[in-house]
Amino acid sequence: MRRLPLPLPVLVFLLGLVGLAGLVLATTGSHIRFAQGVELTGSEVSYEVKAGQSASLALHFAVSQPLDANYKVFVHCESISGGVDAVRINRDADPAVPSTKWTAQALEHHVEIPFDKNVRTGRYDIYAGLFNPQTGDRLALVDPPTPDSRTLVGWVDVVRGDASEDMREISPRMLRFQGTWAPWSGWLAGAILATGLAVFALVRRKPDADAAKDEGGEGKEEDEDAGQPRWVRLAPYLLPAIPFVAGILVVLEFIKDDAYISWRYAHNLVTGNGLVFNRGEHVEGFTNFLWVLVVAPFEALGWDVFQVCQVLGTALGIVCLALTARMTRWLQNDRGALWFVWGAVWLAGSSSFVLWAQAGLEQPLVSLLPVAGAYLLWRARERVNAASPNRDEAGDRKHHLYAGLIMGAACMTRPELHLMAILAGLPLVFDAVRARRITRAQLLYVAASSS
Repeated sequence: MRRLPLPLPVLVFLLGLVGLAGLVLATTGSHIRFAQGVELTGSEVSYEVKAGQSASLALHFAVSQPLDANYKVFVHCESISGGVDAVRINRDADPAVPSTKWTAQALEHHVEIPFDKNVRTGRYDIYAGLFNPQTGDRLALVDPPTPDSRTLVGWVDVVRGDASEDMREISPRMLRFQGTWAPWSGWLAGAILATGLAVFALVRRKPDADAAKDEGGEGKEEDEDAGQPRWVRLAPYLLPAIPFVAGILVVLEFIKDDAYISWRYAHNLVTGNGLVFNRGEHVEGFTNFLWVLVVAPFEALGWDVFQVCQVLGTALGIVCLALTARMTRWLQNDRGALWFVWGAVWLAGSSSFVLWAQAGLEQPLVSLLPVAGAYLLWRARERVNAASPNRDEAGDRKHHLYAGLIMGAACMTRPELHLMAILAGLPLVFDAVRARRITRAQLLYVAASSS
């Protein structure tokens, strides 16, 4: 592979940033318009409010005509954290001028939002819209359209100490940006940082990296590692576990209610009632057969399956991260630096990956098994092709069989992973077509993964 010249990756990165900035500007308009000629032209809200007191909100509307009914203005103040401690404050009120008597004019709507003295500190988002109290229908939000016909109008921080008495003035463009792009800001910043690091790694890549790969670099790398202590060789693969475990400590109390379905099936199985949800009702109400079987022995021992699943989820997640780093290292075949761990670190920082590892369900196993099966299969295929596309030795058959069994276990965990087994095995199809021969190793993978 020929090394890219220095300016090209940097240019592509900069063009990507320009394109992203253009996308943000193109999708962040300067208007918030409702149906029947109603427009929100801005808002003012308290910067901070002390728990036990009220925040002030002023909404500025520009209207052009009377509405077809006497609409009220509704305001919802909600905690952004959600969960069992979610807070929602509703404030519905008539506008200063009844909407059936509006003309071309500017209107202000003032609201006081009370906060309980025991409310959790933090940021609260404020949404608003108009609704017909007789029918309950909301006035449609035209630009930007939303499913619930309400728009973000501000945010306020609840504090325990003294609160600032200043008011925050917010424009429609800022509201639209906050509602559309702010939730993705952390992810976008991480993506830009990761891309920048990838560009830096590319332009700093040693000129002989590709030559080492062509000359059997993997064996050379193994020789270089052979003289190092085992913990030194393993330490880089465990680095992604640090942000992963840190994230888990934040969501320790999270559990998905669907997990109780699997646990109930496991309970009935080990108590002799069969693989059923209710005794005597033979209905397959789960899609994670293997996970039910994994949980069943711990249920039979009388252990707390909630804590068992948390430990299993953490352990399986760490193994998946380590295997992701190992697979990346093999694909890159470049161990001059620790760049191969970035993919695993990026995965460890995913809120979805961390959250579902503690949900009590099969997602950690679902993440691990396809990666393990694909890695084992592709490594075996590489060894075969390095010798001869027609080679079919016992060792090759064994590794293809193991890869197929792992993929078969993945399919038993989630039915949609059959597609992953097919995608991972597509290189075998190309090899068979090119060699005009189907080997027993290839057949073993197909048989084991589909069994």
